[in-house]
Amino acid sequence: MIRISDKVELWSRKEWGAQYSYRLGGGDDPRGGRRFIQKRERTHHFFHHSVIVDLDQTQNVWETDAEVRTNAVVIQNARPDLGGGWNDWPYNFGAYFRPHGKMTIVEGRGGVRSGAHTKYRDVRGVHHNISALATCIAGNTEIAFNIQMYVEALNDWTYYLKHNLGYSTVDQLHPPVGARPGYNTPSDSYGHISVHATACPGSLMYGILPQITFDRPIQEEDDMVDQVARDSIKILVASAHLQEDRLDSHQRKLEHHTAQINFIAAATANQQERLDAMQGSPPPQ
Repeated sequence: MIRISDKVELWSRKEWGAQYSYRLGGGDDPRGGRRFIQKRERTHHFFHHSVIVDLDQTQNVWETDAEVRTNAVVIQNARPDLGGGWNDWPYNFGAYFRPHGKMTIVEGRGGVRSGAHTKYRDVRGVHHNISALATCIAGNTEIAFNIQMYVEALNDWTYYLKHNLGYSTVDQLHPPVGARPGYNTPSDSYGHISVHATACPGSLMYGILPQITFDRPIQEEDDMVDQVARDSIKILVASAHLQEDRLDSHQRKLEHHTAQINFIAAATANQQERLDAMQGSPPPQ
C-alpha cells in the first residue's frame, strides 16, 4: 500500500486480490504477450463510475477494506463477454470513497495496459483506450450522497497521477473527438459522457469535474493544522493590537478626564481660599 496523502492510499493488484490468470495488470503483473503503453502516450484522463454499489445504506461509501477487496474482485469478473484476453478490470484505476472524505485507489489494469473503458478515438485518431487513462468511481453517482467531501481526495489522486506516477502529459489533449454538445464542462479530466451517449460517470461526479485539477499540490493535514495555527496567531495578534489601541484610547480619555477633574479641583480650592480670605478680613470703614 502506498500512502499518497492523509486522505488517499493506493493498493496494488496483489493487495486487493486480483486473479493473475488474466495477465493484464500493472507493474507487478506479467506482460501476458501485450506491449506496455508508454507514459508519454497517455494524453488525457476520463472518470467513470461502475454503477456497482456497496450493499448497505451508504451505497457509495465503502466502510471496510474487506468491502473494497470484494468489490474489486467483482469488477474484475464483471465483463467475461470481452473475451480474447481483454476481460479483467476495464479501467486503469478504481476509486473507492471511504468514510470521512478518505479514498482508496486500486490498481485495475494499471497504467501500462490498454484499457477497455472508452469507445472511439481522439483527435489524432488514436483509440481512447490507448491514449487515455481512466479512473472509475466504485458506485453510482446518480444516487444522492455528499460527493463534495471527496473533492480534496480526488485532487490528491490526480496530482499524484501526473506528478508522482509520471504521467506528465495526461492533461494535454483537449477536446477529444466525439465530444457531445452540452457535455464539455471545462475541466482537466473528462467524463465518459463527454464522448459517448451514457450517463457515466453520473451526474454528481460530472458536476464536480471542474473542481478537480492535476496541478493542485497535495496538502497534508499537518500542513493544514500549521496553517490554521498560523492564521489563528495572526488573528490573536491583530486582536491584541486592537485591544491595545482601545486601551490606549481609554487611557487617553481617562487622562483627559483626570486633567479636567484636577483643573476643577484646583479652581474650586482657589475659589475657597478667596472666600476664606474675604471672610477673615475686617469690614470696610
